[in-house]
Amino acid sequence: MIKQLKSIIRNHFGFSRSETNGVLLLIPFTLLTLFSPAWLNYFEHDVNDDLSEDKMALIAWKKELESKLIPVRPERVNTAQTTVLTKSVSVKKRERFEFDPNLASPDELKRLGFQPRVVHTLISYRNAGGRFDRVADLSRIYGMDQKLLDELAGYVKIPERKVSIPAGDSINRRSWPKKVIEIAETDINQTTAADLQQISGIGEKLSGRILKFRDKLGGYHDLVQLREVYGLDSLVAQKVTAHFHISDSISQFPINTVTAEELGAHPYISRKMARVIINYRTQHGAFENEKDLAAIHVLSDSVIAKIKPYLRFEERSDIFRPD
Repeated sequence: MIKQLKSIIRNHFGFSRSETNGVLLLIPFTLLTLFSPAWLNYFEHDVNDDLSEDKMALIAWKKELESKLIPVRPERVNTAQTTVLTKSVSVKKRERFEFDPNLASPDELKRLGFQPRVVHTLISYRNAGGRFDRVADLSRIYGMDQKLLDELAGYVKIPERKVSIPAGDSINRRSWPKKVIEIAETDINQTTAADLQQISGIGEKLSGRILKFRDKLGGYHDLVQLREVYGLDSLVAQKVTAHFHISDSISQFPINTVTAEELGAHPYISRKMARVIINYRTQHGAFENEKDLAAIHVLSDSVIAKIKPYLRFEERSDIFRPD
């Protein structure tokens, strides 16, 4: 019987011998899982029936104990509760008066409602040289109750500090005009590191990265490419755009004669892409335009659009062309 069942399962489902044995073991466990709730309910009813007498005995014992308890007078309970509440609850009345947090004494701060630990932190902050110039500065104190601070906002009076000007310095330094650096408009593909370093935010390292990326590309064909320079902030890139322009003097490589090594050195083309392009050129002949590159599956439209300005298409007679 079991052999016939195994044969039916193997022929019908295409199982191996070990898989068939596993299925045969799984069937009884499945049946046990399906019918176990019914069996458990059956035995549970029997247990509940057996415990019903014990339950009745416990209820009778509970009633007997309740009958022996001595009732407590309500007035005694109320008196005790009133005494406990009187001793445990003590509400301090908070005072309200104008104060300067830079000069108020610890006692005055406590009368206003500040917790002792907050008062201690505030005084320590003042002793260390700290100062409060506005109400919001009090929020920096650890443990400060923001709700209490909002209530006291109208009572905080902090006199405005006077800034003294040193003798001989009658003009506020903040009003002095900033030094303006004039940069002659230059071709980004012809500029030097010294020209780039005149722009605020560009130092020796960043200017070097801009020039290094330019050389690998063969020149910038769009100032948007500056965003691809590592570490160049967008705001600084806008400054470069304002002072530099783009020319057409970019280097192009002949797509029909370039080698895989030369092609793979370009930032926009990986070595894998370069090998695929060269293999495709060898099998299908020279590329006539960028549309021929679209037939290469590893090259997406975005990649083709990026590398198009750096390609030069020309005929090559030594490449096999199928008829």
